[in-house]
Amino acid sequence: MNLKIDAMRMMSVLRWVVIFVYLQFIFIVGTLAGLVVGGFFPSLYATILTAKQLMKTRVDYTATRKYIQIYKAIFWKSQIFGYLNCFIALVCLSNVLFFNQLQATQPWAFAVKMVWFFVSIIVLLIFSLIGPTFVDYQLKLKMLPQLFLIALGDFRSMIILAGSTIMLYFLFLFFTGIFLFLILGIYLLIIAGVSQDFEKRKVIFDKQEGELRGGFE
Repeated sequence: MNLKIDAMRMMSVLRWVVIFVYLQFIFIVGTLAGLVVGGFFPSLYATILTAKQLMKTRVDYTATRKYIQIYKAIFWKSQIFGYLNCFIALVCLSNVLFFNQLQATQPWAFAVKMVWFFVSIIVLLIFSLIGPTFVDYQLKLKMLPQLFLIALGDFRSMIILAGSTIMLYFLFLFFTGIFLFLILGIYLLIIAGVSQDFEKRKVIFDKQEGELRGGFE
């Protein structure tokens, strides 16, 4: 009986390892298919949305077919959101660097730099959280501020994403050989899980009416 239980546990672990490797593989292939610049964001969000399916089903040829369908469906929407995210991140980083240089002559600049630093982290976490929802529901840009505010109140999701990022960083630092082939897949699956939980608890979207509003636990 113990051998049977151990075998089942091992199979479960191996299943997740396969999923991690598979997600990393399709992300890289999809990115290269779009010549990196045009394929990075479609592949990123298509992989995350595919990961949501893999949390319920097994990895087989239908997952790849689903990934391709999602990739095509969200191609332009993911580009818009992705590069908007990059622009906002660049603005935040530029302010941090600016006040970092200014603090050499202005003592008050350090406090402003730290404020921008924490604001930047929060903004990046929120965009990581709402990205899959935005592209999956094909939301209009005018709905993005509303979705942002909904996510701003979801401290649990942001804490999980921040904690997971820090944990995976240290695991990769100390176990690079193993995590080199797993870490990206693990992280994308974590984003998928957190995003799915966020949608269930906080987001109410009527596709027919095209309306978005915040939900409450």
